[in-house]
Amino acid sequence: MLNEYTQVELPLINQLKLMGWQHFEGGIDVPYLMERQSFRDVLLTERLHKAICQINLDDRGQPWLDDGQITY
Repeated sequence: MLNEYTQVELPLINQLKLMGWQHFEGGIDVPYLMERQSFRDVLLTERLHKAICQINLDDRGQPWLDDGQITY
C-alpha cells in the first residue's frame, strides 16, 4: 500500500528545501506555529513584507520602500 506522505509529500518537501525553500513542521490544529492567525490565511504577511523589503534595494543595497509603500 502506498503512503501519500512518504511517496508524494516528503519527496516534494525535500525538493523544495534543496531549492532554498524553508519548511516548517506544524500541527494541523495550531495555526500560529505556521505564522498564521488562522489556516484561512493564504499569505504569510510578515514573511511577504520582509521579502518585499529584501528584494527592493537601492543602488547602495539599502531597502527603499517604507511600510506605507508596502500594502498587502
